Amino acid sequence: MCWILSNIAAGVSSQVEAFMSRVDLIDKIAYLFHHDIVEVKREICWIYGNFGHLGDRQKLLEIVLRYDLIRIYANMLQDEDS
Repeated sequence: MCWILSNIAAGVSSQVEAFMSRVDLIDKIAYLFHHDIVEVKREICWIYGNFGHLGDRQKLLEIVLRYDLIRIYANMLQDEDS
């Protein structure tokens, strides 16, 4: 499911904006990002990354701050990722 959502997040601007405005989906994705396995978290990284291409920067910043995404990204870093 996260792979499908990452593709939508990489879509056209109207798709990205519609996705980013769905607080219910953003809440569920953030929950998974905090609690699921590493493979799911890596796919979620693509969702947030794709938001950055065509999504509203202010809305993305709000999402990053609201869900403490920087801390999760930092905790995911491993030697192989550097």
